[in-house]
Amino acid sequence: MSDVALQNAIALRDELTAACGDLAQKIADLSSQKADTESRLTKVSAFISDWYAYAGGKSPDVKVDLNALSPADFGIHDDDKKHVTRVAGNPKKELVAAEALEIIRQSGRPIPRAELYEALKGRGVIVNGNDPLVTFSTMLWRMKPVIMHLQGFGYWDPALPYADADYAPENAITPSDDDLFDADLVNDARREERLLREHEAD
Repeated sequence: MSDVALQNAIALRDELTAACGDLAQKIADLSSQKADTESRLTKVSAFISDWYAYAGGKSPDVKVDLNALSPADFGIHDDDKKHVTRVAGNPKKELVAAEALEIIRQSGRPIPRAELYEALKGRGVIVNGNDPLVTFSTMLWRMKPVIMHLQGFGYWDPALPYADADYAPENAITPSDDDLFDADLVNDARREERLLREHEAD
């Protein structure tokens, strides 16, 4: 059970890393949309002031506190937030995974993230984002089990064996709920141990 727990702790860590990247991308997308809305607000406010100036009237003294505005004021509602996940112009994750698998199969070995990202760029498949490599990882994570990450080696085709990593498709482990619970315990124990060491160091 301990070996399975460790493997799934590593898998859970990768999953949470990808989830954090996804959240970071959402924040970047929302920040961009907010900046665009602020720019439009500034322009229309200037137009209103100019209109009153040319018409010989007095512009109403209306001030907008942008920091006090809620997401709904920018046209973003709770039902819409979950859809703001992909940078405009990015290729679909299915295309990214398919091209990545072709590169991997041609190479005949697992390929680390940064190397695979550059190889895709060479083919014209470019993933953008606040942190492109994190966005790239998130895409591939969402394409499990079409493509997998072999710890210490890189991304690989899960349908093919890889002896150097002792990986065989028929021996692949599907985490159970109990295993994932064990992985959470492992992560918690490691976190507490790290915090204890940091406290002792202080």
